[in-house]
Amino acid sequence: MQDVHTIKYMRISATVFFLLTIIMFSSCYHDKAELLYRQACDTSNVTYAATIAPVIATNCLECHGGANPSAGFSLETFNGVRAKVDQGRLIGAISHWPGFSPMPKNNPQLSACDIAKFRTWVRNGAINN
Repeated sequence: MQDVHTIKYMRISATVFFLLTIIMFSSCYHDKAELLYRQACDTSNVTYAATIAPVIATNCLECHGGANPSAGFSLETFNGVRAKVDQGRLIGAISHWPGFSPMPKNNPQLSACDIAKFRTWVRNGAINN
């Protein structure tokens, strides 16, 4: 009789352990911090001076600035940036579209929010504001 109770106890214990293990592993998963703590991307008031130029200064001028800019063009001025917009090269490069040299070169792609801000600025006429 005691063996029957022992077997039942072992089955119940195994079942509980199995269920707890399933619950534990099904509740654990990996999220990207940028998705978990993502803030809304505000593209309502994008300007060259306050929005675009700082991103370019941080991510582009190391190569496309100074006395000998990479690929022979500088992004230090509005006119330099506007030239790439007018050529249709800026958005393709920062978006890493096929047929474009992905920028910034040898560095991670700009954030989706920064790219959205560039697209908004270009869509609104890429003005020097």
